[in-house]
Amino acid sequence: MCEIRILTGNYAVAEAVKQSNVDVIAAYPITPQTQIVEALTSMKEAGILKSRIIRVESERSAMAVCIGAAFTGCRVYTATSSQGLALMHELLYWAAASRLPIVMTNVNRALAPPWNIWVEHTDSLLERDVGWLQIYASSNQEVYDLIFQCFKLAELPTVQLPVMLCMDGFLISHTATPVELIDQRIIDEFLPDSPYTTSNYPFLDINKPLTYGNVISPVTNGKLYFKYRRLAHKAMLNSLSKFKIIQEEFGRLVGRTYGELLDSYKISDADIVLISMGTLFNQTINTVNVLRKEGYKVGAIRIRVFRPFPCKEIQRLCKYKQAVLVLDRNLAPGIGGILSWEIKSSLFELKTDVKIISAVAGLGGVEVTTNDITNFVKTAYNNIKNKKCRGIYWISP
Repeated sequence: MCEIRILTGNYAVAEAVKQSNVDVIAAYPITPQTQIVEALTSMKEAGILKSRIIRVESERSAMAVCIGAAFTGCRVYTATSSQGLALMHELLYWAAASRLPIVMTNVNRALAPPWNIWVEHTDSLLERDVGWLQIYASSNQEVYDLIFQCFKLAELPTVQLPVMLCMDGFLISHTATPVELIDQRIIDEFLPDSPYTTSNYPFLDINKPLTYGNVISPVTNGKLYFKYRRLAHKAMLNSLSKFKIIQEEFGRLVGRTYGELLDSYKISDADIVLISMGTLFNQTINTVNVLRKEGYKVGAIRIRVFRPFPCKEIQRLCKYKQAVLVLDRNLAPGIGGILSWEIKSSLFELKTDVKIISAVAGLGGVEVTTNDITNFVKTAYNNIKNKKCRGIYWISP
């Protein structure tokens, strides 16, 4: 029989990391991620976690340790949030370009100033172009399940890229819900102990020291740099189909399935589509139910995989809709909502008449209610009807 525990998102992550038989963990505490590090350390002290935990003085050092450990073939994990993720920025490039399958949980939190510890997606979206896969969860159960899937995806020989698993600060990290744990034997079948051991990967070995030339000249061998970047891009695009396969395998073993790259709700006959990430999707479902009773044909989509961006899936679901309304829990000053611009670029090549309207909402952990989203949909609908569309709506107190 399965075991069900009442766990916060942070403790669900820690439990999954323990079951994933990770070799090396390096992390620095930062709210609202701290409980993950605390839980893993407590497990280590209790003798139920085999991983080596390396205590570091900063998030940058944590990523440096992860890179070094991954280069020796270890299965590696870390976690961070907000300012900590920003401090890692330079080394995130190194991890991705080195094709190291590190798994990191980012507990989404607003960036300062002013100082704020509450949920916002801007921190991880600022790192969207460094070469890490990005997956966004919307529940404690999904966070737990995704840890195993992220390791499997990262370590595939045809992928070999780091994965950032994102979850909403406090709304998931500190909220306790029932989580169904998976028997260790099933995890071991799904995620074997041996990590990404491929014959052509240059693992570092102290018994066989090698010297690597790390400067590529555009005159002598510039083609290599270009080649490496193209291969990483190809691997990231390839990860979409691989993630689908991993989801299917996980579903067969565990009996839980998710919406693969996207989740959707009442989308088939919808004229208007609400698109969001993370826990905002739960509020959009409530909004859809309210508006359906009032005669509005509204549906909802949740982006689960942000990098690589699921362009084809977005195009397939939104091509013939009247309007796509995007809830952006993020802000890029000078351009607006980051997610909405990704949606616009995906739909641009279709040359459809679908209206794409962004609402910047929930910055710094501000509550976004069903009533807020309902008002946004109705206002946008009336403006579209009267041909008075505007660029950005602000859902704020």
